[in-house]
Amino acid sequence: NQDLFRFVRELIRMRLMRESAQQQRYPMNLREMLEQRLIAWHGVRLNEPDWSDHSHSLAFTVTSISGNTRMHYMINAWTEPLEFELEITAKSPWKRWIDTSLPSPKDIVSWEEAPKVSGSTYKLKPFSVVVLVAIR
Repeated sequence: NQDLFRFVRELIRMRLMRESAQQQRYPMNLREMLEQRLIAWHGVRLNEPDWSDHSHSLAFTVTSISGNTRMHYMINAWTEPLEFELEITAKSPWKRWIDTSLPSPKDIVSWEEAPKVSGSTYKLKPFSVVVLVAIR
């Protein structure tokens, strides 16, 4: 499947970017951020994760130690669309890096080409994952 191959290739490209000359701009990978515990858990509402057995959604924000890079993950495992609250900040707007509900090649784009996300919410389609990035 060419679309899946392209999606995985883009994920790998972003990982390799960290290891290249771009390391100054992207100082940590997700594993390193999680190990440092710079993570905030959410549900469809900010800072209100639903840890119950019947929950079908989760969101979390990972921030680099420097605070220059943030990634906001949203997961909708429900059969209906869900509206997720977003933190609004003037310093660095959210940009949509991944939305698995979109057709290829819009499902994943480079961080440089990622479209800005406006508003205080993001609507996730059923069974989809979205990753937003904010880089200062």
